[in-house]
Amino acid sequence: MKKRLICFVAVLLLLLPVTGCENNTSLFVGSLDTEGFSLDAPVFNDLNSMVSASELIVIGKTTSEAETIDGDVMPTTIHTFTVEETLKGDPVESVKFFQLGAEESDNYETKIKKNKTYVLFLTKNYTRETESGEEIIYNSISFEQGIFEVNDAKKLMPCTRIGAAPQLKDMRLENLRSKIREQVK
Repeated sequence: MKKRLICFVAVLLLLLPVTGCENNTSLFVGSLDTEGFSLDAPVFNDLNSMVSASELIVIGKTTSEAETIDGDVMPTTIHTFTVEETLKGDPVESVKFFQLGAEESDNYETKIKKNKTYVLFLTKNYTRETESGEEIIYNSISFEQGIFEVNDAKKLMPCTRIGAAPQLKDMRLENLRSKIREQVK
């Protein structure tokens, strides 16, 4: 229970006061489209600000079952994300990635899906104790703004229409790699 409370408080600290949002559901799913759920969160208007805000940027996929934690207010999901490439931060083989809501639902936040490739722009959410020691749990820099699916043509598919995400739609993964590497030199 204490871990759940810490997790929930950590998420709340990342969020600004709750306000109304436009509910245009024609393109994307997730937090903008969850009825009764709206909030203010940082908006990143360009790739440079997204990279600067990220502690870790990785490419990879989730291949194992997610862990769902039933919270007092809402459930949360923790994915084990297998990293194929680290674009920013210390190289890692895998990360634990936190999202609001249950795995089987895109309410609150568009969930990453098993066996699909993603680019994640991450920041540390909290640390928890496990049998093998401390484990860092990451979350996106600002909900879906930090999550991009990579399609079969190796192009980015954003999970939101907020901030820089629409500008990055259809960008080739190799172009993204180059731009990030140039910035983090």
